[in-house]
Amino acid sequence: RDALEAVSNKGFYYTDFITGKLIHSLQNAHSGNHTAAVAIAELTDREKDFLHLVCTELTYIDIAKEMFLSAKTIDGYRNTLFDKFGVRSRTGLALFAVRNGLVPL
Repeated sequence: RDALEAVSNKGFYYTDFITGKLIHSLQNAHSGNHTAAVAIAELTDREKDFLHLVCTELTYIDIAKEMFLSAKTIDGYRNTLFDKFGVRSRTGLALFAVRNGLVPL
């Protein structure tokens, strides 16, 4: 009965479960932006350099040569940024950088 009245009056009806999911999703989206802002603010200069190079066509080995670092150090930068930004791939890292204005298109 409540559902029919809601649809009639508002044009839609959400169960308490769905409403809770929506609220939870909005809260997580807000805290995710805060977390990203903190992670961006805490980037070191070398991480920023690495991030710019990740958004090129260079391989990780080429990035290591460009930055005068070992491949293992580059792997460390990559894994640290994956954790900081909550991404799982180089593509995700590049998208995050572009979306957040860290690397211009």
